[in-house]
Amino acid sequence: MKLFGTFATLDMLPWLEGIMDALTGLPQRIEYCHRRFNSFFEMLLEDHLDPAKQRSEQDIIDDIVLGGVDTSSITIVWAMTELVRNPRVMKKAQAEIQSFVGMKPYVDESELENLQYLKMVVKETLRLHPPSTLLLPRENPNEFYPERFEDNAIDFRGDNFELLSFGSGRRMCPGIDMASTVVMVTLANLLYHFDWKLPNGMKREDVSVEEGVGLNIYRKLPLYLVPIIYDFEKTLEQ
Repeated sequence: MKLFGTFATLDMLPWLEGIMDALTGLPQRIEYCHRRFNSFFEMLLEDHLDPAKQRSEQDIIDDIVLGGVDTSSITIVWAMTELVRNPRVMKKAQAEIQSFVGMKPYVDESELENLQYLKMVVKETLRLHPPSTLLLPRENPNEFYPERFEDNAIDFRGDNFELLSFGSGRRMCPGIDMASTVVMVTLANLLYHFDWKLPNGMKREDVSVEEGVGLNIYRKLPLYLVPIIYDFEKTLEQ
């Protein structure tokens, strides 16, 4: 990801034919990463296709695509960052999830259509922390307020220029459905099963939102949270 975000003179000054990049060693670093990825993928595919390993279920090779994994995880981390900084929003999202899911062991995709407030949380996360840096400048209030998406049709599917988290038109991200589903299901289960606290008496105002440098906009500092298993019996008693 760092190499993807590295400036290449060949892109800006093609008449130099990559001479400056060769001097900095950029092509060699890219080729090195390319070889390592190829070797890694070859190992996974050989293991996946090994007839000696009779699998009754799908494995990770059946289900996962490299592109979008990083951006989805970044979005989930930013969402948890903002939720722990805004307890009101977290409690409201948890209440919605618990009201629709009930006592099921986990939240599955069939429940997502009912979780309208969680959808607003994801939209607000993408508005405030778009994972990709390759977007146009935009007006960006810093308050995390999912209710701004209540009773309006603005979505991130490329039809509204107010929220182009996945781009628009023929060049928009082809993994939009997978990414949005992964983010929603993961967040729903994290909020369904656990309450989340800050460690060591840390205050929510102390949670950093400083951004790192790279092709994608990730948190500069790791996010540390303490999961507390949600007490369903206590909720039912109340």
